[in-house]
Amino acid sequence: GNLELDPLFCDEAAGDYTLTAGSPCTEAASQCGRIGAFPASCGNVINVDAQGGGDYLTIQEGIDAAVNGDLVSVAAGLYSGPQNRGLDFGGRLIVLYAPAGAESTEIDCEGLDRGFLFDGGEDRLAVVRGFTVSNGHGQQGGGLSCLPGTSPTIRECAFTNSSADGTGGTIECR
Repeated sequence: GNLELDPLFCDEAAGDYTLTAGSPCTEAASQCGRIGAFPASCGNVINVDAQGGGDYLTIQEGIDAAVNGDLVSVAAGLYSGPQNRGLDFGGRLIVLYAPAGAESTEIDCEGLDRGFLFDGGEDRLAVVRGFTVSNGHGQQGGGLSCLPGTSPTIRECAFTNSSADGTGGTIECR
């Protein structure tokens, strides 16, 4: 074949060539070149839609329902309120993905909290992709804060109008 590494497909025998979150061929890993058009995930797809067309109305509810390997897909729209800011993966290795992209999917923190907090040992398999995070505020990292021992993957996101009382006005990863 053309690949030197096993791409770790979800279920090749059944014709499911979706990449697992741990595949060396994902955009985050890129050890064998990126293949595939969708985020890596063999788990369930959990749909979040503030307008009521999904499994959950808020992003944190979707995250809380997920287990390692799941994809939380967030519909285009403006997400604000307590369950749509201060988002915490809780150590889960999941993909939080806005297919419409940062131009169409916004998390407005309303100056009351940061967008994301990673403090549960999340690694590169914890992925946030395709969001605009606006008006975030925190002690450190007004838009996103990664505490020691975490290293999430952030792709195709925009952060606007965020501030911090301490360090990392928009993003702080220690």
